[in-house]
Amino acid sequence: MPRAALTPGTATTPVRPFSHLDNDRFRGDRHVNAKIPTYIEKQANNPVDFYPRINDREIATTFTF
Repeated sequence: MPRAALTPGTATTPVRPFSHLDNDRFRGDRHVNAKIPTYIEKQANNPVDFYPRINDREIATTFTF
C-alpha cells in the first residue's frame, strides 16, 4: 500500500455511488478459487457460492461445499 494512503491528513478521492449496476450480470454460481477454510470445511471439495436475486435491490448469498 502506498505510504500516502497511510498518512493521516492526506487528500483522497471521494467514493461516489454507482449510477447503474447490472446485478443480473453478477448473479449465479461462482466456484471458490481460494479460501481460508473453517473447521467445518477442512475436508471440503469444490466449494461454490450462489447468488440468487431476492428482489430488485437484494441478492442472497449461499455457500455450499
